[in-house]
Amino acid sequence: MCALEAVALALLAITAGEPQTDPPRLLPVGPLPARVVHAFDLTASDLDLRLAATTLQGQVNRDEGRVYLFYNDPERGTARFWLDELKRKGYIDDFDIDAMDAYFARYAPETDRVIVYDPAVPDTINVATMIASVEGGMVIAPAHIDRFGGGKEVVDLRGRWSDGVAAYAWAFDTLWPRMNPRVLASLHPTHARHQLRDYLVRNRIFTFYIPAPDADPALTERGKALMAEVFRAAGPNTPVIGWWDGGHLDAGLTEYGGVGWAGRFGMLTVGSNWQDNASLLSGIPAPLDAIAQRFRERPTPATPALEPDKVYVCFAIMESGDAPSYWPHVQKSVWDDPQRGAIPIAWTLNPLLFEFLPSVGEWFVEQAGPNDCFIMAISGPGYVHPYRDFMADAADPEAAWRDYLHLTGGYMQRWGLPDLALYTDAWLPFDRARQDPVTRRFTQGLPGLRMLILGMGRDDAITETSPHYELDGVFVSHIFTRWDAANIGRGAENNRWLADEIRKRTPPERPGFMFVHPLSWSYHPSDLVAVMELLGDDYVAVGPASLMQLWKTAENDKETTR
Repeated sequence: MCALEAVALALLAITAGEPQTDPPRLLPVGPLPARVVHAFDLTASDLDLRLAATTLQGQVNRDEGRVYLFYNDPERGTARFWLDELKRKGYIDDFDIDAMDAYFARYAPETDRVIVYDPAVPDTINVATMIASVEGGMVIAPAHIDRFGGGKEVVDLRGRWSDGVAAYAWAFDTLWPRMNPRVLASLHPTHARHQLRDYLVRNRIFTFYIPAPDADPALTERGKALMAEVFRAAGPNTPVIGWWDGGHLDAGLTEYGGVGWAGRFGMLTVGSNWQDNASLLSGIPAPLDAIAQRFRERPTPATPALEPDKVYVCFAIMESGDAPSYWPHVQKSVWDDPQRGAIPIAWTLNPLLFEFLPSVGEWFVEQAGPNDCFIMAISGPGYVHPYRDFMADAADPEAAWRDYLHLTGGYMQRWGLPDLALYTDAWLPFDRARQDPVTRRFTQGLPGLRMLILGMGRDDAITETSPHYELDGVFVSHIFTRWDAANIGRGAENNRWLADEIRKRTPPERPGFMFVHPLSWSYHPSDLVAVMELLGDDYVAVGPASLMQLWKTAENDKETTR
């Protein structure tokens, strides 16, 4: 949020009351950290050693956050930064850094079981992770039995199942009653270097992966049928952490396919497959009530006076902010840009960041300036596609919708986020006659809602019809621009492309008002400053609240002159 935020928050308090004394929470609380944390360098370790190390970390950190692992050079990157932050803030007294051999020598004896995955069925890595989560132990490759299995129980999964779906079916039948029924994980067996597995082990999270249908469509359908059973057992509004896509290894159901299909059952995607050390970071005792209050009270700039010949542009980063694991890695580098704060930028934020990585969220709140504007992420506390049969396959779709809106409203209220981003349907036509009933679920079901920003890129024909309107007293505005899908990356060429796209989509009448979506991977603050310079003085960058207020002023001016 940016301009007029004080007024908006006052209205929000009147309509929705003060933030809840019992705030919503979707993700499990981690253990408190040890006063001295032992960090170890995995940089030179192969994938199988990382698997052993990370699943062992989940056991070691089960009751106290003692171990922190570096997946890259500890003197570079962001992992060391966040460990230093824990010490700076007093959440730990100190830490030391040692090599992996020292890690295994010190902590492997704490487990009395190893679970050996089957290289012929890679999905057994996920099943072994689940076994470790409920029975204890670390997950290893067959080649490491001699190194880690001496004197321990060896649970050998080789040859037990013909494919991954059969293995997951066994896990559902056998392990589900002892697992956390309110969190699931979709994770390719070897993608993302096993970084999330400490959190999966520590929190007993059912972990699966549905492969892409190109190799074996029947296997994919069997996987979906099984997971539909799991989804029904978990119930709607259950977060699915990890990710649906295994990158070049296996596209899985893809982002679009996985989020949409799981959403039919009410599953909420929480992008987190690349997050490391979550078993420790999730337990940092950051004062969330005080952080939330500070976030609600952050300073904001004034709305500029309306000039009749200007085009007002709001840069809204619609994607990526929904994924907690984006913030400590990519978003940290984005916020280090020296031009951040030069112009207003609206960042979408999923408040689950404060549950998953509380100290990371605290740092961003501390760093936020007046021109760092925030919108509730797309499309609530989990990434969902509300216009694509969301909740259609839930046991009671209407009850599931009500619970989702109550949950979303609770997070928006707690964090002072009266503006919400909504995913529409991947640049397809937006037919208000067909889709307004879904939009009205939000305008009528979220007390204190001020604004909806629709689209993750321009929907067909929307800018030629009704890009701005009010629905039940809520301002609704659609994204005007797309992105250059053939050239994802930073640079002068992409800056020129976006400036040209903005000019092409600029409404003909003045004053004009545009929500622009710059793809997070292609535009940092300095890039958007460059885009504004390319556009020239006819265009003015504003925050979302300012754009809304200026549009309303212009509409009122039209009424008075009629």
